[in-house]
Amino acid sequence: MRTFLIVWIGQLASMLGSEMTNFAITIWAWSVTGQATPLSFILFFTQTPKVNVNQDCCCCN
Repeated sequence: MRTFLIVWIGQLASMLGSEMTNFAITIWAWSVTGQATPLSFILFFTQTPKVNVNQDCCCCN
């Protein structure tokens, strides 16, 4: 059980760091360009892999 908790906490920290990085890149792109197009590209390219992975994990008959 201890090993599971260590792995789970590590994964949680990793996911939190990834989302904070995505948020920071979005803020940076807005401050550099002042346009919404780079923000939509960032959102698209960061969220699309998550959607594809989640669809692969589903048990669809």
